[in-house]
Amino acid sequence: MDYRRREESEEEKRGFRREEERSQKKRREESEEKKRGVRRRGERSPKRRREESEEKKRGIEEEKRRTQKKR
Repeated sequence: MDYRRREESEEEKRGFRREEERSQKKRREESEEKKRGVRRRGERSPKRRREESEEKKRGIEEEKRRTQKKR
């Protein structure tokens, strides 16, 4: 019984280590891509992100004006 528990915990540790290694590898790759300036597919460019945030701000301001007029 005790032996089985020890074996299971060692397997869990191994699985956890593998998962940790995978996540570290992914983070390393992401940081290298960032340094090189490589964008993932579907990721927005900084310019596009800025434009979208400005559009959002304008929309919020317009909504505030509309609610002010109604009162």
